[in-house]
Amino acid sequence: MTGREKLMAWVEEVRALCQPKSVHLCAGSREEYDGLMAGMVQAGSATPLIRKLRPGCYLFRSDPSDVARVEERTFVSTDRQEDAGANNNWLPRTQTRHMLTELFDYASLGRKYDALAAADTRQLAESIVAERLGRLYGFQSIAELLKVSGMTVEKVQSIAGLLTVRSNLFTVRCYATADISGAMMQSECVLDRSETPCKVLYWYQGANY
Repeated sequence: MTGREKLMAWVEEVRALCQPKSVHLCAGSREEYDGLMAGMVQAGSATPLIRKLRPGCYLFRSDPSDVARVEERTFVSTDRQEDAGANNNWLPRTQTRHMLTELFDYASLGRKYDALAAADTRQLAESIVAERLGRLYGFQSIAELLKVSGMTVEKVQSIAGLLTVRSNLFTVRCYATADISGAMMQSECVLDRSETPCKVLYWYQGANY
């Protein structure tokens, strides 16, 4: 088997695993590069910089929903546990490969519109959104989430991986107390970090005596 045959066999193996909508093999031409960059600009993934100052340069921002790595969910996968280091979580390489293969298979099923597309699940999602819109600070606990119409413990468990505690909206509060009168001044604002700079959605300022 030639080097090209081995490469194409690997591409086919990964294509079967990930099941993408399409596969693009880069040739390295300028036309190809310009086309790929134009596509990313159109999709909002890249922002061209000022051409006079930075010709041919682009800005790539992290997605607002992206998070830093979570330590307890980060594993070093090696054949021997001692190779992972004393302060790292460890999993055998074969076990990790098996787990990731299953996750890839689930991702392919997800593109075919998984359980969320079911009528009862969609109705539940709409109930969650409606309930969330009526809350200033969102759901504070699983107990509050269980109060949503149609929600059960089993359904919470089934959608646990789809829930997030991250949001583009966050609240900033500031308190100050006067030295003489003891009056307390409170300032509060709600910001949307999906825009740059952050957009102020709500502002309150007042004194509490």
